[in-house]
Amino acid sequence: MGAIVLCLSCKEDKNPSMDRLGGPTDASESATPGSERGRDTAATKTPEGLLNDLQSLLGKQASDTSGLTGADRNPESVENNPFEGSFIEENLTGFSFFATLKNNELYNKLGVASPEKAKELLADHYGIRPEEVALLASIEAKPDFLNERQARQFMDPANGTAYPGTRPDTLSENLKEILKKRHSGLQLKAEQFFRGARQAREAFYERNPGWHHNDSTLGMTYRDSRNTFIYLPLGSRSFADEVVSYDPGEEGLFPEGALGEPDTRQSNFVKPRPTICNIGVLGSLTVQFLDNALTDVNGPDLYIFETGKIEPTKLALSKDGVNWTEIGKIEGGTAMVDIAPYVRAGETFTYVRLTDLNTWSMVPGADVDAIAAIGGAVRLQLDSSVLFEFGRHELKPEAASTLAAIIPRIEELGGGTLIIEGHTDNVGNGPSNRVLSERRAESVRKHLVSHLGGLSKNFEWKSYGHGDSQPVAPNDTDENRQKNRRVEILVLPH
Repeated sequence: MGAIVLCLSCKEDKNPSMDRLGGPTDASESATPGSERGRDTAATKTPEGLLNDLQSLLGKQASDTSGLTGADRNPESVENNPFEGSFIEENLTGFSFFATLKNNELYNKLGVASPEKAKELLADHYGIRPEEVALLASIEAKPDFLNERQARQFMDPANGTAYPGTRPDTLSENLKEILKKRHSGLQLKAEQFFRGARQAREAFYERNPGWHHNDSTLGMTYRDSRNTFIYLPLGSRSFADEVVSYDPGEEGLFPEGALGEPDTRQSNFVKPRPTICNIGVLGSLTVQFLDNALTDVNGPDLYIFETGKIEPTKLALSKDGVNWTEIGKIEGGTAMVDIAPYVRAGETFTYVRLTDLNTWSMVPGADVDAIAAIGGAVRLQLDSSVLFEFGRHELKPEAASTLAAIIPRIEELGGGTLIIEGHTDNVGNGPSNRVLSERRAESVRKHLVSHLGGLSKNFEWKSYGHGDSQPVAPNDTDENRQKNRRVEILVLPH
């Protein structure tokens, strides 16, 4: 990682406000992990050592609230600094050229100052009008971009230079300069993100040249807590959607924290948070993909976004949540898994089970932020009662609108292998159900081929009937039997 540069004594700048401002010249921006600046300024002392030294120095300053007495002090006990998470906290306390010990002392004073005194202190420090302090305090600290979507909003030069309820011509010159420098810093962070994103995308398509269209807007690059860029061709659809079962083991919490896109880049934390699943010591988490499925592609196939201490888990995959394929131990941190040695070509899985392997840390068990299928197949499920009359395989007239709704989903993928599978409940006899499911799958295939037109030639078409052999629920109630009467469509990469 880049060196952390600390400036404990800085010369005054000719502009009285510029010695107090962060911006694109911050060492925190230019010493990005992996950047040229970060390598050139690497210190002999470790970043952890520098951090400990700074914390020791700041500890001596934390109690210094001299000059704040009587009306200048907040009469109420404030648990957290009111400017926590804002630009002001970042600018006064961050690891940047301008974050001096004097600025840290000011930030500590703000934690005990009355609102009026805090406004006075900040107006004087930044050289802005007292009424402008509220605007400055409303600006959040520079975000850690987790995906391309977040970074893209800062690529527009006009975005972020104006704020709701303000007119640029009414702002003081110093405040304009602060906003300008902050936005320039955000643009720099966004550009750095996209450099990593492009490399991840190119690496994926180099391994998988036949995957759909490599100019598709469907894909998305994500960044994990260890600053690794991961390109997912199905974007936000790649992530686990539902918790099927959860055994918290010892002190496990928040199973839903493993669902959806990653929520944090923080690699070290000591308190559990709802956005991250703490599996728990010897705990077990089973999740399901609803609109996609895991399949083997060239290179890694499954990505476990884990935060906190590196903790190993045991991985298993399943098609139906009943029969499991054991993949075995995967190392903690952020784990990339290649399932090729364990599965057949074209095989798909919709269930993932992670079991903690008894590793203690401040937050017990593996801490999972997200679970993504890198080489996922698109999975579409249709209720047979919407498509067919009971016991029949001809499409109902109203089925046309249902199938028309999924055609855009298929079109955006561009090509691949399209598999249509028919399923029934267990009413009737097995052979008859298998024939019925085969005919229903074939009816759907013919309809889609005719309505995709010339694009249908980009797909290899397959249809199968499984009868009642692959239920998704026990055939013990009318509701469950209806769930089992379905048609599933899978689109796999070439």
